[in-house]
Amino acid sequence: MRIHRISALAVALGLLLAACVPVPGPQAPGPATPTRARPPSQSVETPIPAAAAAQVALATELGVPVGQITIVSMERVEWPDACLGAATEGEMCAQAITPGYRVVLEANGKQYEVHTDKSGQVVRVVTP
Repeated sequence: MRIHRISALAVALGLLLAACVPVPGPQAPGPATPTRARPPSQSVETPIPAAAAAQVALATELGVPVGQITIVSMERVEWPDACLGAATEGEMCAQAITPGYRVVLEANGKQYEVHTDKSGQVVRVVTP
């Protein structure tokens, strides 16, 4: 009998606590939140960290200032592995779909392809 009382008390306590949780309802529209204007060359979809990481990686590899590296194009890609589709000979890569970007950069009149992950933390220069 004592177990039934404790169980009933626990259920009642649970219901009481659940009744205290606020339920979100319709909200009255408030004042508009001001937004900062973006420069025309920068859109919401532009993966700035990945592009910047690609530029730094190429500049480091070529030994030139980052300012001499320009972005030609970028596209979202789902790489077939953790090596961003750019494994070197004998390298083992985790076989997992890795979202990222294919970035085409230009330096000294030559174009280079660079693969990045979504955040730009992993970068591989494909064309040396």
